Amino acid sequence: MTSGDGEQANLVAQVFSSIFFAGVGIWLVLQNSSKLTYLQKSSLEKRLGACAFITSYIACFSSFFNFLQLTEVDDVTLPGTDNVVVEFARPVEWICTCPLMQLILVLLGGTKLPENRLIIMPLLSVIVLAFGASTLFVSQTFRIVLYFFGVIFCGLMFFLNQQHIVTNSGRKESFFYGDSAFRKATVILVLTWFPFPIWFLLSPEGFNLITNILFVKCGWSFLNILSKFAFIFYIQRIKDDYFNRLRAKRECQPDSYFNVGSGAMKMSDVNENSTSELHSVVMETMCFLGMAHNSDRLCRLFLHAGINTPDMVLQLTQDQCRRDQLPWELICAIQRRINIWRMEMTDEAELSIENGERHFNVGSSSDAFGPFMVHSGGGWMNNEGCKELLEQMIQTTMDSCSRMEERVSQGMMQSPDSPRDPRPLGV
Repeated sequence: MTSGDGEQANLVAQVFSSIFFAGVGIWLVLQNSSKLTYLQKSSLEKRLGACAFITSYIACFSSFFNFLQLTEVDDVTLPGTDNVVVEFARPVEWICTCPLMQLILVLLGGTKLPENRLIIMPLLSVIVLAFGASTLFVSQTFRIVLYFFGVIFCGLMFFLNQQHIVTNSGRKESFFYGDSAFRKATVILVLTWFPFPIWFLLSPEGFNLITNILFVKCGWSFLNILSKFAFIFYIQRIKDDYFNRLRAKRECQPDSYFNVGSGAMKMSDVNENSTSELHSVVMETMCFLGMAHNSDRLCRLFLHAGINTPDMVLQLTQDQCRRDQLPWELICAIQRRINIWRMEMTDEAELSIENGERHFNVGSSSDAFGPFMVHSGGGWMNNEGCKELLEQMIQTTMDSCSRMEERVSQGMMQSPDSPRDPRPLGV
């Protein structure tokens, strides 16, 4: 066997093993992951965790294919050039990672975006990259034609990204203005992807305006690192900011209390969610402005002015603030932060539950025990039945304690010489 035959056999074996291991990896991911349709409808907390987990796949795929480019397995000679060699693993890496980045944006949008975008957006990125990868195997003329079709699908993809920003914000934002995290993530993706087709035209794969191969490859690496690092780090920042805000909101939420003396359980019904949300927004805004030490003072002003919900803050005007001696500049900053919270912290699943509770008046002080059912020996009991059963148990226990105290007092009043009753106490 010659050395060439050995290298060929080694290449076939490695490719064969890689295909099978990749298939097993894809199968494991599909078997151990939730369906995308269910994931899109889940809570924002779970969707952010899934998005952060997908970014780890992006990093792993990028690392693997960049190591693969060190070998000669993926080397392709461009037709019609003077032996210009490019790495085919580069477009394959993008085909494996760019659809995942588009999928993350759709998952961030949740149920506000159509369900079919879970397929359309990754598919559009695959089509664009497939046109780009196919240019490595055709002549200059067909290369420009494929590039033209790729630009058309790329423009369609970016147009849908713009529409997602408008839909997610309720037509309050667009690609050119807005402060939500979803818009910023989309803008980062579009702006970092836009230089790729331009660099393609300048490289030997396009019009060959830049002939320095080292400079071209360094440009591809720089653009690749910039786009993925900026997107991955910002998704992680969105996740961390959400959990920090959620923790602050829960810490600011007042606790329920129990009135034991009256014999009934009562819960404070002062619109706790809205009050805690307002307190959290005030704390975050004042920290952002470098005035965290004045947060309690501003909260006391809101309390004396009768303002205890974010909606009441949004309705404030400059004339009202001047009349009530409220700082208008800080009110404007808080109003802007509340609008951002409404877009970033709104969980559609939790919001639907709150709407149902508000419709059935669940959790109010008029129904302190809440709508639960308890199973006893005779069947299921509702709230009233549970209350009656609890009162009966308390009364029976108190009667037993009274009889026991009487027995004890009678036994203590007997003289030491008198015969004692041999029966057990309480019989």
